Amino acid sequence: MILNIQNTLDIPFDIRLDIVGYRKDEGSEVITDSLRMHVEERIDPVSVSEYTTIVLDENYGNPSIIDLLAILPNEIEVSGKAFIEGEGSAVVGQGVRALFDIRSPLSFSIEEPITYNVEVDTIKEDDLSEDEREDLRNTLNAVNAKMTFRNGLPVGGHSKIYIAVNRNDLFNDQIQDSSRKIILNAELAPGITDGDGYVQTPTESEVQLNLSDRQLDIFQFTPIFIRQELKINATNGIARFRQTDRIEVDAMIQVKGRINEEDD
Repeated sequence: MILNIQNTLDIPFDIRLDIVGYRKDEGSEVITDSLRMHVEERIDPVSVSEYTTIVLDENYGNPSIIDLLAILPNEIEVSGKAFIEGEGSAVVGQGVRALFDIRSPLSFSIEEPITYNVEVDTIKEDDLSEDEREDLRNTLNAVNAKMTFRNGLPVGGHSKIYIAVNRNDLFNDQIQDSSRKIILNAELAPGITDGDGYVQTPTESEVQLNLSDRQLDIFQFTPIFIRQELKINATNGIARFRQTDRIEVDAMIQVKGRINEEDD
């Protein structure tokens, strides 16, 4: 939890807050569990800083905000007092405001694989001119693309990228002609987790795609259709996600070409 205290007064003060989480029965509203944590902080005057940021993490207080969220509260109550000492100044319209931001890890289980299809995209004539298409065909013999995926998520999956000259071919698994459709497959192993189930070390997966002279013919068509499909595997229990979890991709392209001696 992050507390941003906005103080537009040129007066410092101390705050003492009680943050209480309640777990209530949804039907009867009976409290089945609760936990209270305390916050004591010095708030700067506006002449020093308009905002004072207080980060409530696992190291702040005992019990901490992690202990409070662990009871899965469906109601959080904040109350407290401010204590002012010393001199300062204030005018009409100035005051104090508190802004709360709760960032909690996400936990859930996936019982069956989930497939997510990204909306079909296109490379149109305006994106790749006729001259550029002709250059691709006349000067390149082959293209080698290497992609490295670093999966920092606690779930694994499979990614497919389809490139085709016909929109319907994107969804037709019977098309084997590589001059009509190119498929890039990437198997994503889940990140290595610690004892609490959070990713400690991302896993790396490397995929290589070699486009031959024949496959480069696909770029002579306009438009070219692109579709991406992501399949998330089922989990063996609860998967725990943090805001910083992500997938990173590094790409490297090598080309082999022919030289036209007639060009200056």
